[in-house]
This record gives sequence, C-alpha cells and structure tokens, in this order.
Amino acid sequence: MSEVLDEEAKRAALGAVFQVVAALHATHADPATAGSALRTTFAPDVDLGKLDTSPAAIAAGGAESEDEHDVKLAAAVLREHACAPQDELLAAGAVRLRGREGRGRA
Repeated sequence: MSEVLDEEAKRAALGAVFQVVAALHATHADPATAGSALRTTFAPDVDLGKLDTSPAAIAAGGAESEDEHDVKLAAAVLREHACAPQDELLAAGAVRLRGREGRGRA
C-alpha cells in the first residue's frame, strides 16, 4: 500500500492535530483538576513542587534545548502565560523542558 502523505506532510499534519488537542484541552479542561491530571498522567515521577516553573526558567530551558519542539513549546507557554497566567501551563512547560538542555531532535 502506498503512503498517502509524505514525511513532511505527516509532520505538518501531526503538528496541526497537536495544536487542536492542546486548544481543546486549554478551553475545556477543568482548571481545578488540571494540575492533578498533569501529575498523574504525564509526569507521575516528578515532584512539581521541586520544579522551577518560573517564566525565566521556561525561557532558559527553551533557549538551551536543541530540539525545535522545545523552543516552540517554551515560546507558546510564555506567550499564553502572559495573556492568561496559569500555574499549570508553566508546570507543563517545566516538565517537558526538565533535563532537555543540549538535546537534539527526539
């Protein structure tokens, strides 16, 4: 069976799907449970209280990473946090960026 999409189109489509899912989560998630969902689903081994979730740490993590997705995520987190500050948003960025310095593309 032949491929319907080439690699570049697959990558673009996956990025668009991710943005849609993130937008749905951001607009429809229950703010009271968002932090617990992050802790239990995405980072059960991470103590969120020990992560540096400051905007400066998010900016530094994005700048130090060689992964283009980390850079884009850091920029999006900072942009959205500036519009509507949410601790969960910074925590999600910090979880993704922890220990990612100098890593290439995943």
